Amino acid sequence: MSAEEFDAYTKDKTVTYANRDGHAGEEAYLDGRRVRWADENGFCSDGTWYQMGEMICFDYGEDSLPQCWWFYLEEYGLRAEFVDLSDDSTLFETGRDSEPVQCEAPGLDL
Repeated sequence: MSAEEFDAYTKDKTVTYANRDGHAGEEAYLDGRRVRWADENGFCSDGTWYQMGEMICFDYGEDSLPQCWWFYLEEYGLRAEFVDLSDDSTLFETGRDSEPVQCEAPGLDL
């Protein structure tokens, strides 16, 4: 997906993702290409996303390296493949709505 296609599909939405083992987390896509990721335990990370070549990359700040993914829009929703092909980190969309991400850490709810 291009940045424009990705933004059109995700902006102002929260997408729930699962890997092959089950629930992985959910990500809220906000204005200005900002994101909030909540893992399966409710721990949240705020960041931004950008396009690099054919990938969509996420930067969650100084404590982590950017994470780049190939996104595909399929009949059931998004499929995301992590760029590091040695790691079987494919995520599948299991839901998409306008509800904010719920965070366990105080003060992080949108």
